[in-house]
Amino acid sequence: MNAALNKGPAQRAPSYYSATLNDHTEYPQLKGTVQVDVAIIGGGFTGVATAVELAERGLKVAIVETNRIGWGASGRNGGQVTGSLSGDEAMRAQMRNRLGAEVDDFIWHLRWRGHEVIEQRVARYGIDCDLKRGHLHAAMKPSHMNELRAFEAEARRRGMGEQVQLLDRDGMAAHLQSPLYLGALKNLRNLHLHPLNLCLGEARAAHSLGALIFENSEVLDIVHGPRPAVVTAHGRVEARQVM
Repeated sequence: MNAALNKGPAQRAPSYYSATLNDHTEYPQLKGTVQVDVAIIGGGFTGVATAVELAERGLKVAIVETNRIGWGASGRNGGQVTGSLSGDEAMRAQMRNRLGAEVDDFIWHLRWRGHEVIEQRVARYGIDCDLKRGHLHAAMKPSHMNELRAFEAEARRRGMGEQVQLLDRDGMAAHLQSPLYLGALKNLRNLHLHPLNLCLGEARAAHSLGALIFENSEVLDIVHGPRPAVVTAHGRVEARQVM
């Protein structure tokens, strides 16, 4: 958020995603003072998803974005939605006293909780983002195959047997014509989508629920204290909470 104050409206970087976006809505620049329950800085995945969640619960929210919704990494990534969870071992150690033996199953399925939220939201708001199930985790050497075998075995123990399939070299060739791979793990619980269209669709959903969205509105200052506020060159959002 360090762009010059006199810049014109932000233009999206040329990419496959920007060339195939399906929502050309341009949200206004923040001008004047507005009052909301929660002010959200940034219109990427975190910002728009937070806005949807809060607006669904009846809170008045405002997103303040320097450029355009989904302008940065949220609209330029590979679109893979995979079941990874950073820090799961530390989480398991912290939660074991509370959940006991259930902690392993809880953390395992937490890997895919976000997938479920995305699928539900896409269905609820009719978001057109080319959402598809299925992901191949390819192996290039024997140690990779050993890791995939271990993952498949655990997935079956956790009740995901119908959603994973270990492929050998011939099985992999049916999906990808390359001699490089020894095999792969096919995981139908993982997803792929058009990230920019998902981000734009979630913003549209939040807006339909009453959220205010401001683009081309660089945040210059955050006022702390009992009456937080977000300040831009031409306006101000006063809120009970700033995120």
